[in-house]
Amino acid sequence: MRLLAERSGGQIVYFNLAAELGAAPDTVKRWVDLLVRLHYGFLVRPWFANVAKALRKEPKWFLRDWSGQNDAGARAETLVAWRRPWPTSRPRPARPMPSRPC
Repeated sequence: MRLLAERSGGQIVYFNLAAELGAAPDTVKRWVDLLVRLHYGFLVRPWFANVAKALRKEPKWFLRDWSGQNDAGARAETLVAWRRPWPTSRPRPARPMPSRPC
């Protein structure tokens, strides 16, 4: 968990974590998923209009308890990521308002 605390606010590369821990990347991915379900931290997945590009990019990892971060910029980024709205699906294009007679 110390390795993830150091990476809070940055991209989480499962292959690099697996190399440092001496475990398989799939195992590390399951561990991170468990920590997310235990509310230790959360992932912010990239969003692009091109779905294939979004699937290739790595998510960013944030700790839920951002008070222990020493860098003020990392604390602010975590706070913004934590407070952002969580869309359940892709945003729909805005529709023009129907005009009403005066």
